Amino acid sequence: MFNSITLVDFKNDIPPSDDDDDLYNNNTLFSKFKDKMRTRKRHGFSMNFNQVHIIPKIFGPSSIHDPTTNISDEDDDSDHVDHSEHSFRAPSDVKISHTHQVIIVSDYSNMKLYFFRYTDKTFIGSVNVDHPMYLCIEEKYNGWNDALIFDANSNLGTVFKFDLYKMLQTIFNSELSFSRNDFIWKNGDARDARGMAMMRDLHASTIGDHQLLFVSDFTSNDIFLINSKTGVTIQKFQDLMIECPYAIDVCSENRMVIISEYTSPSSIYMMKLEHTFHQGATQSSPNYTLKLIKKFDKKGDDEIHDSCQGLVFDNVTQHIYCTDTECRIQVFNLQGQCIKSLDTRMDETSDNPDGLCLDDKTGELYLCSYYAACIRIYK
Repeated sequence: MFNSITLVDFKNDIPPSDDDDDLYNNNTLFSKFKDKMRTRKRHGFSMNFNQVHIIPKIFGPSSIHDPTTNISDEDDDSDHVDHSEHSFRAPSDVKISHTHQVIIVSDYSNMKLYFFRYTDKTFIGSVNVDHPMYLCIEEKYNGWNDALIFDANSNLGTVFKFDLYKMLQTIFNSELSFSRNDFIWKNGDARDARGMAMMRDLHASTIGDHQLLFVSDFTSNDIFLINSKTGVTIQKFQDLMIECPYAIDVCSENRMVIISEYTSPSSIYMMKLEHTFHQGATQSSPNYTLKLIKKFDKKGDDEIHDSCQGLVFDNVTQHIYCTDTECRIQVFNLQGQCIKSLDTRMDETSDNPDGLCLDDKTGELYLCSYYAACIRIYK
């Protein structure tokens, strides 16, 4: 059983006024108090890359796997496994919800979202969605439940937001069923959505903070900024001179946005989110800009700089982790220097490391192996 404290801002429903400075100051203080209460001791990744767990290609109600055992092709010969419900085919991304104690994995080819218990990595269940790819967790979006945001190749839209608790209830309660239409909102502005990341914005409204969702558009070379509460596109960043933007992560503390390219050669862009107010505009309608801080080539000592697919920023160590089509996880510092590189191939002749997730509660790094069809967890 987990104990929790719920903070309720009773002023959220009070409409703003031009001369209500006290309201703005009170909400600013409340936002800072929420930040303090939300903060837990964070752990960075050690870069030792010791594999401590693996969620294998084929799993069942008990999917605990010897971390030293490699994935074997012999597993595919089992006639006793439902390969649609209990097997990865092409996992793209992995994320963690600490609120609901689950690990979520998207599988594009199986058209499923898979759920595993956070504590022992055992399989819980899955739901069917249209070709999901990359994931994003919005913690306690309504004060209680986490929201799961993902992009998908669907005729309904390209970016969707669901209540994660309600989604899990359809797995635990046989009387409930999941529907693709039970989303909180959908957005179809990005034609070919890829990486996503969430940033809390304390400057956009006089009635409190809200979340900003960054979405990269692979084909249009644009970055979309979406209000995570409404699903409405706030702004589209064009002419950033980024070719095929793909993976993306943010650092809310200094409003930094990190974007990778899916090209060869490829670069990583470090940008800062800034905002200005048009003449006559209110504080509820700022104009955002992305200012380039630094750009560096994504390559190591071997001078190979293939396309970057997954990316995560470690707020504790200030390191950037990225996966690429050369079967590597590379680690960069903020100066753009590659300080470590790991070949993710084990017994497989090839691998395609994709999505990454850093668990700052334990300091573990989750890797989504696309070709090996498994989730590897490093300490």
